[in-house]
Amino acid sequence: DSDGLLLSSMDGTPFLVLNGIQTQSAAVHSLIGEADALRAAGVGSVRLSPCAQHFDRVLQAFDAVFNHGANASAARAELAALGLPGVQVSGFARQRPGLEEIPA
Repeated sequence: DSDGLLLSSMDGTPFLVLNGIQTQSAAVHSLIGEADALRAAGVGSVRLSPCAQHFDRVLQAFDAVFNHGANASAARAELAALGLPGVQVSGFARQRPGLEEIPA
């Protein structure tokens, strides 16, 4: 299980991923649409958790948005097309339930 062992709820909804000794969300918490808010808050760097497939493209997308002003919506769509190991969510960054995707 290169991206961890997926655990689903009783109704089949992906919920958690067991990854070694870590229990992680089954969703991909993506802050690619939050670059301006992070800069305004004084954040100078972010940590990206690696995934088994296409991590080089994930890095390129974040670099393009955070360091070169690329369009975040286009980058988010590109990431969605990669088949990452979970849906992209950003609820925590917007003080909402973590698994909730809020349009940028």
